[in-house]
Amino acid sequence: MAYPPPQGNFSYQRAYPPNYDQNPYPPAIGFQNYIATDPVQPSQNTAYPPTTVAYHGTPPPLETQVHAPRSNGNSFDDIPEVGFERYERKPHQPSAKSASGVELENVEELQDDYGNAQQDEQLSDNSTTRIQLDSQPKPLYFRDCRRKIDYILAYQEHPDKNAEWQEKRKDKREFFEKNLKEQGLELEQEDFEASMDGKTVYIKVHAPWEVLAHGAEEIMLRMPTIENDVETKGLIDKLFGCFGVSNPFDISEEEVPSEANYFTCAFKRDRIENFKGHKDKETFFSNSQRSLIVYRILKSTTYDSDESKLGVDRLVDNQSYTAAYPLHEGYHKPSQNSERKTDRQTLYNVWAKFKRFYKKQPLNLIRKYFGEKVGIYFAWLGFYTILLFPAAVVGVINVIYGLAKLGDYTPTNIICNETLRTKYAMCPRCDKKCDYFPLHDTCGYSRAAYVFDNEFTVIFAIFMSFWSTMFLEFWKRRQVEIAYNWDLLGFEDEEETIRPEYEVVCTEYRNNPITQAQEPYYPASMKCPRFILSASSVLLM
Repeated sequence: MAYPPPQGNFSYQRAYPPNYDQNPYPPAIGFQNYIATDPVQPSQNTAYPPTTVAYHGTPPPLETQVHAPRSNGNSFDDIPEVGFERYERKPHQPSAKSASGVELENVEELQDDYGNAQQDEQLSDNSTTRIQLDSQPKPLYFRDCRRKIDYILAYQEHPDKNAEWQEKRKDKREFFEKNLKEQGLELEQEDFEASMDGKTVYIKVHAPWEVLAHGAEEIMLRMPTIENDVETKGLIDKLFGCFGVSNPFDISEEEVPSEANYFTCAFKRDRIENFKGHKDKETFFSNSQRSLIVYRILKSTTYDSDESKLGVDRLVDNQSYTAAYPLHEGYHKPSQNSERKTDRQTLYNVWAKFKRFYKKQPLNLIRKYFGEKVGIYFAWLGFYTILLFPAAVVGVINVIYGLAKLGDYTPTNIICNETLRTKYAMCPRCDKKCDYFPLHDTCGYSRAAYVFDNEFTVIFAIFMSFWSTMFLEFWKRRQVEIAYNWDLLGFEDEEETIRPEYEVVCTEYRNNPITQAQEPYYPASMKCPRFILSASSVLLM
């Protein structure tokens, strides 16, 4: 989305109060002492502390002032778009005077994309317009509130290390960040003075649309095209439908609206008009997809003139960076003034709370937020938990049978007989310091052993052998169903990209016999010496 350049003279003043007593978890990074004279071309003295890393609590209140020329008597005609676009106006009835004592003509309440209430106060002298923000700015964006943060790189200075060690890692970071910019990524640095610990420097990474589109095409990211109108219902849903009631294990439509199922295909920039939602480039790729594309770029970018030295993971390992991670979608609990819930807040309400243990998992929402790998893991965990129910029922029957037959078990009755307490003496448990003890002392152990290990245990063991086989076979079916719905069938054979580390060591290329595409090739002349060395090591051990 292209935004027009700001017009007129503006000044921003953003400040947090120094006291965080009312918020035990202040944000890791915030707009602290933010003063800028020009939002597009800042002066050299402008201080820009960081936007955010990950909120652990509700940020302190924020105050923003925007001054712009008026025209035609309408105070909103000439306000530039500086992160306040798409406001909805709602009537508001404040006091007759502002905090400074200036009389107000009228006051309207604005609401941004996140449902945060804003105030628009029109001053009586018709000279300026003041917008008072009572809540936080967009926390997952750059300072301009337009570019979304797709990844975070963090590092700390190590004063305990020598100057040569620090300079070496600084050169790696600068070389790496220069290559990132050459690939089209946009970076914004927040110095350590603005961090909570006063030691960490944060590099915010943003991928423009062109970079995202190129990266999605390179990794053959599958995107939705045509809606799939095939509806399928499970056996339990059909049973409840026969009685005209809804499935109590399902999540309600109000909590998690159902999303239409779409056919997908690999993304192509020259056919973008065929993909769903292509007109809105800001939301075309989900947050997890944006992070995946950026991470792929970070993994394949070199940090040295030697092309074999690449990847942000190595930079984290050698302590050039402290961490590299994507961000959550803000705080997991919605604010009081927010009407729009993020995916993270929805997952917290309908999935993470203990009282929702009996509900089905929102697997599509988990996949959307965390990705396919995490989604499949929780799909397996839920499937395994459900199939444990029949095994648990048979296990309880086994215990009940043992309790019912405990009085008829002759060996236990003999051991627990009071008249025979001193008749049977057992050998000491150790050689020197232990003494003989009566067999009657093992009465409790004998009873407990029979409760869990009785005649019915044989039936339970046979049942578990069949259960384990059925679990594996049913999970294979469930796994294929999920892979089909999430378009993961044939991914490893057709769409999985080559690891950058493998591509670097390969010096030759050849055509793939299936796709007819050029791909790196590791020749047999390089494999054989390694195989011989490995085999020799195994034989000599």
